[in-house]
Amino acid sequence: TVDDNEMLLIKNSNDLEATYTNGNSTSPAVDVNDGSWHIVLVSATASNGFVDFKVDGSETLGAVTSGFELDPNGTLWLGHQQTTPNATPVSGAGFEGEIAEVIAYGEYLTNIRRRILTNYLSAKFDITISNDIYAGDDNANGDYDFDVAGIGRSLGTSHTLATSAGVTLDDAPGDISSDGEYLMFGHNNASATVVDSPGDVQTGVEQRWNRDWYIDKTTTGSLGTRISFDLEAVGGLFPQVADDYVL
Repeated sequence: TVDDNEMLLIKNSNDLEATYTNGNSTSPAVDVNDGSWHIVLVSATASNGFVDFKVDGSETLGAVTSGFELDPNGTLWLGHQQTTPNATPVSGAGFEGEIAEVIAYGEYLTNIRRRILTNYLSAKFDITISNDIYAGDDNANGDYDFDVAGIGRSLGTSHTLATSAGVTLDDAPGDISSDGEYLMFGHNNASATVVDSPGDVQTGVEQRWNRDWYIDKTTTGSLGTRISFDLEAVGGLFPQVADDYVL
């Protein structure tokens, strides 16, 4: 806001530092100034002052004084902090580096949602992480790096529905019941069109979706799910009779 800096991340230091409401700060002593790309997730709850840092999937905890409030009418600054009361840049306080993507949520994400988010970013930017649950982005598996999403369970909390680029995975059978169970998926970025060349479809099939998807299951046993496809993503050219489909 024009009165104070209500949240800062990485301030005048090589280490990460999260500051809330001018000076209410914590630092995990994690250095991200090493010339490499990193995935940084920061979550905080005002009720208890809990701050969670995840850097490339590795977690470090911090704490600040509880009860801080962020002004919902404030201004988001990237790569700089403001001064008061005129909301002008602070000399010499600019971020020196590159920021590829910023994602902000208005709620505290559960551990399972943060893990899925980290894997999405890892696949997209080819960054090694410690909590990797998706092998489809590996070169040996075909580099299914795009629009990665998933469902699963971690620390007693489940995420049971995921939709990405026309595909939905739903834990309709209720099979996701234990921590460490995940179903992740992504595609190869082929055009969302149809293929009808005789050599590219099986006998008895007239057309197939050009885009390929990779689904990764982390458990060794069975794990059911309901898979839905939005066939309007291929230009609305789809059979009207359900029995005309094969998978």
